[in-house]
Amino acid sequence: MLQQEYKAEYEQYKPIQDDLRQLQQVKRNADTAMRQQEQTWEKNRETER
Repeated sequence: MLQQEYKAEYEQYKPIQDDLRQLQQVKRNADTAMRQQEQTWEKNRETER
């Protein structure tokens, strides 16, 4: 009985876990893009000086 409940709950959990993984990947990509943009801005500032 308990094992059946676990399986049912886990089936609901799996898609949420997959969504979380995807969101974490998007966040990592966004963080990387922001760092690259900041580095570019910093290089441009140094060039202007």
